[in-house]
Amino acid sequence: MSQSSNPIEGSSGSSDDPYYLHHTDNPGLLLVNQVLTGDNYASWSRSMTIALSVKNKLDFVNGEITQPPITDTLRYKSWNCNNNIVISWILNSISKEISASIIYLKTASAIWKELKERYQQSNGPRIFQIKRDLMNISQGDDYVSVYFTKLKVLWEELSNFDVHCTCGLCIYGGAKEIEHTMMFLMGLNEKYAQIRSQLLLMDPIPSVNKIFSLVIQEERQREISVPSITNSSLVAFNVQNSNSKYRFNSKTHSSSMCTHCKRSGHPVDKCYKLHGFPPGYRFNQNNNSHVNFVNDRSSRNQTTKLRSTTTEASGSKNTSLTALIPC
Repeated sequence: MSQSSNPIEGSSGSSDDPYYLHHTDNPGLLLVNQVLTGDNYASWSRSMTIALSVKNKLDFVNGEITQPPITDTLRYKSWNCNNNIVISWILNSISKEISASIIYLKTASAIWKELKERYQQSNGPRIFQIKRDLMNISQGDDYVSVYFTKLKVLWEELSNFDVHCTCGLCIYGGAKEIEHTMMFLMGLNEKYAQIRSQLLLMDPIPSVNKIFSLVIQEERQREISVPSITNSSLVAFNVQNSNSKYRFNSKTHSSSMCTHCKRSGHPVDKCYKLHGFPPGYRFNQNNNSHVNFVNDRSSRNQTTKLRSTTTEASGSKNTSLTALIPC
């Protein structure tokens, strides 16, 4: 309490003095990244405690430095300036809803106490909740690093509630390490079953951090081999689409109906019966058009022969008449 009894008198103005304010210590400074929403009080309180201790302002929230008498003008002004700075830092790190309910409290220690009484849970329910989350957690669709981080957060928070034996004879730490290792391995997806079996056969079993490093390497190796499979799948997909398109076009073409011969497979502007058959066209024996075509050709041949006979007859007649004319 020597600092709080007379913090100004004999102060050297160094950063060790809790009343010292650096030129970067402004009211808009954000000390922590996460914002207090209520459920995350434990991690938020831990982060804020670390940040305030770095700034040498932790005594303003834990009650070590109290408000001096107003009559002591120099000390009161210095305390009030530091107190308001700490209040601003706290308000910057909590949600707007919570901030509105504590903004009128006068001291940083009062705000700190209010938040602790309001949001800090007793050990029993919180331990139960953490253990339940640990039982239900699994990798799912997450990356290995995300899954391991979730486990690590719960393990670290749970360790704050555990009472550790200091006799030096217990193997509590080793048992916890094995428990964490088994929990991590059990929550992995089945695609890591092979590496999981290999790790469990190792004697001694590596630490959970070492196992995480090995699994993350396996995950990266799998990601490297994925593009080749993906490209093959894309090629197969494109081929299927091309075949489907071809089949679709064939079906569309075969579904066209000729309005002249009333048959499907060709439009009216390509009807051979209407426009004539091309040279060298191969007819189907069962096709009536072949018979019609042959009949038409026979008719044309007969007509040609008839015309030839008529012409010959006419020529013979003219010859006979010429012979009767006297010279």
